[in-house]
Amino acid sequence: MPKKNLKALFISCCCLLITACAPAPEKIWQRSADGNRSYVADIANDASFSVTSSDGQELIMWHRDEARPRYRMQQEQSEINQLIAVDISADGQVIAAASKENFALWDTNTGELQGYWRIQQEPNNEPGQRTQITSIVVSKKGDVLAMGLNTGKVIIFNPRSGRRLEMLAHTDYITSLAISPNGKYLLSGSYDGTALLWNTDTAAFLQRVEEAQPIMQVALDANGRWFFTADRSDEASIWSVMTGEQQAKLQFNDRKRIFSSARFSHDGNFLLTGTPSRMIEIWDTESGDRIRRIEVSVPPGQRPTSATVLAVAIDPNQQTLWSENSSGIAELWQLRDVMPNPANSQTTPETP
Repeated sequence: MPKKNLKALFISCCCLLITACAPAPEKIWQRSADGNRSYVADIANDASFSVTSSDGQELIMWHRDEARPRYRMQQEQSEINQLIAVDISADGQVIAAASKENFALWDTNTGELQGYWRIQQEPNNEPGQRTQITSIVVSKKGDVLAMGLNTGKVIIFNPRSGRRLEMLAHTDYITSLAISPNGKYLLSGSYDGTALLWNTDTAAFLQRVEEAQPIMQVALDANGRWFFTADRSDEASIWSVMTGEQQAKLQFNDRKRIFSSARFSHDGNFLLTGTPSRMIEIWDTESGDRIRRIEVSVPPGQRPTSATVLAVAIDPNQQTLWSENSSGIAELWQLRDVMPNPANSQTTPETP
């Protein structure tokens, strides 16, 4: 083997050993949803509260410093069942939740329903085919709702004005969405292997990523610098919003890596990801190097012992990390000795 390859292999092995040997972060608390599994979950941007659904119908809002649920939110209409997606706005004011054909908006301060809608069926559907929601995201104050459909369409909806805009560039169902806090930019990933960064005012796309495999996860940096895409194989990259060029490729040796959740840190310098195999990972956005790996817990005696990381978030001071997983367990981790001081980090305005 050439010396250059041996050197690269040695460096790679050293990095793996350093990551593997790093001590596990201190766990501050752990909460179990009374033995119930979680189907969907999201965590507020400031890691102050989360929302989960254990029965596929009721949304439960948990505050970081409270042992009991703050609100239990359930739409009275029987059509709201089997929730498949939930998203908390960047300002923490509203929650958007969707079942396959319905979606709703909730006020986080009161736990009250703000609105309830049903999607329209496509007139050109095949016999027996129904248009269904696959993902949902919401901007600050609930001004902009975006939904991905199994037809490949992306719907932009303003709950206050009723304005509805259809984006027609994907050819297969939408797997993942991410929206900027102000709702002006939307990132969509599709089973057709493409990810598109959109302007929600004009429905024009600004950047495009194409992979050989379906895109399964996307994330958008709130500061407007980066976006993340990951396919169902081994392509997971951080891209420049401004140029569309690859900033970094996540460094891992797996032949196949699926991500179940992804979110940038507040300063955009780190990427947080979760997997269906109980793993949370923290990555450096400039290099793609993995900084830390954390295994989430499952209830004692659970068989199988697997769990999907549904959501992960870090507080603005980068001192704690909150995770929600499909076994119904939430955990808060101490990151004081893991993450650098955000005061030394620099961000750019939220403008792609």
